[in-house]
Amino acid sequence: RTAWSGYRAAVRCTRDLHGDGRVAVLHTGWWGCGAFGGDRELMATLQLLAARLAGIARVVFHYGHDGGGHAWALEELWRRLALDRRAVTAVLQELAARGYRWGAGDGN
Repeated sequence: RTAWSGYRAAVRCTRDLHGDGRVAVLHTGWWGCGAFGGDRELMATLQLLAARLAGIARVVFHYGHDGGGHAWALEELWRRLALDRRAVTAVLQELAARGYRWGAGDGN
């Protein structure tokens, strides 16, 4: 909900400030995956899902020096979310069933 709310606000502000023809572009990265030890796949998936639901047209994901190996998987996921018409509840249930676990923080 938090990600969707912020992303939706960005979409609306972009349209309000620049007109209906402009689209919001989201720049993001590994939310909660450093100091909090979150699972990269889960956190990126939740961000992409929230962005898609909020109407974000394009996501620029900043991987950092050690995260580029996830690039193709995230790009494929973004395409899948665009085409997949399943209910949000079903997507969230699928994620919950994967049993993601929090890791250790990296001290940053």
